[in-house]
Amino acid sequence: MIVSVPESNANHVAYKSGMSQWCANCHLDYLLSEHRGLSGFEHPADHGLENDIVTQYEIYNGTLDPTGATASSSSLAAVPFEDAGNTINGSLGPTPSSTVFCLTCHRAQASSGPRSGRWDFNVTSLGQDGVVSGSYALPNPYPDPNQDPLCYKCHESGSDRSAFDPNVPDIGQ
Repeated sequence: MIVSVPESNANHVAYKSGMSQWCANCHLDYLLSEHRGLSGFEHPADHGLENDIVTQYEIYNGTLDPTGATASSSSLAAVPFEDAGNTINGSLGPTPSSTVFCLTCHRAQASSGPRSGRWDFNVTSLGQDGVVSGSYALPNPYPDPNQDPLCYKCHESGSDRSAFDPNVPDIGQ
């Protein structure tokens, strides 16, 4: 009998490296878009994280406690990053050598969210997830139904959200 344990911050996939290249087997244009100067897809993949992103990820503990996390317990399974030191039960936040990758924001062919998102990119709070798109609500990793979108795990609240373009076509289109 196979027992499946739900993903949690204490039991999750340990992404080490190479996932964006795996995604590029079918979705090469997304990975190469920044190199080709294509518009509409603004978020880079496979780049080391800038210090301000690392700091934001490490301190962000949700809308109710935006600066309450610590580096030693900041890992959020819902917003993973690649790092050679990741473990399945690791709780450490990223370092400047960690990378954002496709599955930081998207799920691999298994999400009710638009564009295979880990959350609905069109909502202003996770309590609206599933309502705006008409899909199933995705799990909110925080207790607050008014939780801001998970973009803020890496990007400061109030930052320019124009990089998160809701008009980008669904993956596979």
